Amino acid sequence: MKFILIEPRGFCFGVKNALEIADTALAEYTDRQIYIYNEIVHNKTIVNRLKARGVIFTQNHLEVPDGAVVIFSAHGVSPKIRSFFMNKNLMVVDATCHLVEKVHAEVQKYTNKGYHIIYIGNPSHDEAIGVVAEAPDQITVVQTEADIDKAAGYEKYMVLNQTTLNMFDTEELRNIIASRLNNVEFPKTEDICFATSARQQAVKEYADKCDAFIVIGSANSSNSKKLKEISESLGAKSVLVDEASEVTKEWLKGVSCLCVTAGASAPEYLVQDLAKMLREEYGFEQIDG
Repeated sequence: MKFILIEPRGFCFGVKNALEIADTALAEYTDRQIYIYNEIVHNKTIVNRLKARGVIFTQNHLEVPDGAVVIFSAHGVSPKIRSFFMNKNLMVVDATCHLVEKVHAEVQKYTNKGYHIIYIGNPSHDEAIGVVAEAPDQITVVQTEADIDKAAGYEKYMVLNQTTLNMFDTEELRNIIASRLNNVEFPKTEDICFATSARQQAVKEYADKCDAFIVIGSANSSNSKKLKEISESLGAKSVLVDEASEVTKEWLKGVSCLCVTAGASAPEYLVQDLAKMLREEYGFEQIDG
């Protein structure tokens, strides 16, 4: 029984940056209560560790008192929330991923030019909620092909998307949109995070080398879920776990070659914990990819 640690995996730049910002705030503002609006990143282990250090996570802007420090998560916030906090007696620290900021800016740019925005994404995801709030009357959210007809009837379109989507499904959906609607345009640079797409491409490339995948990441992490979905679509047995202890002997039964990867918000020490467990408890041999 063998396993491979896939490269690339784990933290993207936006996650690293957000966590460094949180660490700096904790070191600098020792005399203030620190709040984070939404989860700093979608990873249960990271959130629990920050809670243990005294950070309060909230989705209610009214809970944050004057004099506190509030950090915006890597997924960004709506203009209304940003304005609310900026106009209070607070220290505001922005950990929004620069790629998410790019999509916010694109919405502003293209709606001002008269485009209707087709936004490919999950409407309940924190990132999508913030982006759509930039111009809710000028955006149609498309999650599946069935949603495209909701956008019919506008003069011209710009197609944007959530940064953590399945790159293969998104490309297919873009092509369908372009074939079904007139005057459809796309931004000059990609909205899907490069780290996200690179991790997805790696899963695709390793699919013929193993018969099962373990993806380390939280259930509310879009990019982690996409890694599991892609591996399953390629015929591999797959599981998404927060940590090594969630992988059972029963699940590993019959697996001869296993690939291990991690979502862009999952820390590397969780990967190494899993690798150690596979070697020492289940007798797997670690091999190079």
